[in-house]
Amino acid sequence: MTSLDDLAGKLFANTPEVASLLGRDERTVRKAVESGTIPGQKIGANWLIPVAWVREQAGMPEPSPDVDTLADQVADRVVARLAMLLAAGMMPESRAL
Repeated sequence: MTSLDDLAGKLFANTPEVASLLGRDERTVRKAVESGTIPGQKIGANWLIPVAWVREQAGMPEPSPDVDTLADQVADRVVARLAMLLAAGMMPESRAL
């Protein structure tokens, strides 16, 4: 059985996951998505349902992101971008104050 914790970090859940969470048959969920009762987007042969909607239906808000992890990710991206600019010789020259 799928739990909301299994969907952490995902934006969309597929029909079997949502059916498991709601305790319904996959066909019932698919028909509800097709009729517009459940929001979803068809990609190929699969329906994708927003995890935010699933959490809302369960009365569980989206978990807050870990601030330290986000800060580390931003710092890593900034350093990588600066390294790329330095390697390409595109860094502006520093100006004396």
